[in-house]
Amino acid sequence: MQTYLEQPPAPVESKAINPEHIKAFSDELEQGVVADEHEYLTYKGVNNHSWKISKSGALLVPCYCKNGALVGLQRIYKNSHGKFIKQFATGSNIEVGAFSIVAVNEHCQKNILIAEGVATGASVYEATGLTTVIAFNVGNLSKVVDIFRKQQP
Repeated sequence: MQTYLEQPPAPVESKAINPEHIKAFSDELEQGVVADEHEYLTYKGVNNHSWKISKSGALLVPCYCKNGALVGLQRIYKNSHGKFIKQFATGSNIEVGAFSIVAVNEHCQKNILIAEGVATGASVYEATGLTTVIAFNVGNLSKVVDIFRKQQP
């Protein structure tokens, strides 16, 4: 049996997601570049785990739903006042239990840790080495837990 982490992306289930938004998310991710560092991650004291950086300098964090389809995009950037802003791209559908995978431990997929945000997820993975997923916000945690509990009982 394939685990969730081995399954290929499937079409989006939710009718609420506009295909034009999905294309825009995908295009922005494709145009981004993987860099060793980003100022937000440096500020938080964690490494970049394959997240891309946009042309404008935002950290790009893809949001996936339970079947692996792209359903949103979170951008993290510093505003003109020096404050870090976390913003979901227009049309992102986080309420479906959206998540992003920080990193996968190929040797131990039975233990999956779920954190609220990017920096916490990166910290958890770096401290444990276990597969780690982020749920983006506290209201989404139980949905993401349910998704992975069904996939990895």
